[in-house]
Amino acid sequence: MLSNEDWWLALDRLAHAHGLTASALARQAGLDATSFNRSKRRAPDGRPRWPSTESISKVLAATGTSIEDFIAGAGRPQRLELPLHSLDDIRQQSRLDTAGAARADQTVSIPGAGDTPGAFALKVEAGSVLAPAYGPGTTLLLVPVSDPKPPRRVLVLLSSGDLLAGTLARALPGRVEIKPFGSDAPLRFTRNAIRSMAAIEWASQ
Repeated sequence: MLSNEDWWLALDRLAHAHGLTASALARQAGLDATSFNRSKRRAPDGRPRWPSTESISKVLAATGTSIEDFIAGAGRPQRLELPLHSLDDIRQQSRLDTAGAARADQTVSIPGAGDTPGAFALKVEAGSVLAPAYGPGTTLLLVPVSDPKPPRRVLVLLSSGDLLAGTLARALPGRVEIKPFGSDAPLRFTRNAIRSMAAIEWASQ
């Protein structure tokens, strides 16, 4: 039986095999361009979402792929080799959007296709700003974003040098509202108060 991760990896492999991004594959199949975005693969509370049978059917028809070949592709997933950082590394670099290019002492292999520019991995430590959403030892895939759309889970580096992790509640031209993990009350920040931001696209189980 294919797992949730297997289905998404099969879609990523199919897109890659046709020289497409996940967004371009969705458009070619007549779907919304964001249908296969990593942000759509988990609900705001972290629960996994599954691609619909209708979207799979449309993708197979658009690419001329049999269901047998599609499922076979799930058994040979591609992986990303990413720099593995700690929150201390991020603080020292003073930028989330350069972490993917920064030198790291370790790398980690994460499921996915090679179409995530600037991506990097982060190991969650005990007592970090990522709790209680992510426990110690969890590996996260983060991708720098400049203008994410709610609701997305994000890690934010503030101009003060502090780090904040939570769910983006609102994104307005002059400010954003972020609900920290473990809190129901959103915090409001002007755009100038945010140095850089990265979306949490994947978490190890």
